[in-house]
Amino acid sequence: MSGTATGTSLCYYFAVTDNPVRIDAFLDGQAVGNNHNITVAQDDPSNPYTFPTYFSSSAAGNANERVSFISDAGHYYLLIDAALSDGSPLSFIFRSIPDFDDYEVNDGLSLATELTYAESVVGNIDSVLDSDFYTYTAVGTKLVFDISQNTNFHAL
Repeated sequence: MSGTATGTSLCYYFAVTDNPVRIDAFLDGQAVGNNHNITVAQDDPSNPYTFPTYFSSSAAGNANERVSFISDAGHYYLLIDAALSDGSPLSFIFRSIPDFDDYEVNDGLSLATELTYAESVVGNIDSVLDSDFYTYTAVGTKLVFDISQNTNFHAL
């Protein structure tokens, strides 16, 4: 995408039919001196054109923006706001992922899933853009863990 101007907003519509679903939206590759923010909003089917569910990302400067959450089927809108733009190209991705693990969204340290003693978890990496974080408080001097890959069924 290119050609945005400071103060403009763009809106993209996506129909999502999976239920439940993980929604991921990314905005990256912004040139130095540019600052675009994103919001993902879900239309309320009982009250059209209202958006009670929305998530936003507004990192400073040209930092990458990301929104990720668990929701249901519906009508989604990706809003891109050009806080500062010289029209340079940038990229965005909107994905709906129906096959996610029970610990999502845990894609950052602040969103890490806390594990308990002797807990076994099965998770999956949805794409090359996915990361999964877990925390555990050890009560001793030794911690043993095993990470294995059982299948490779996700692709970007």
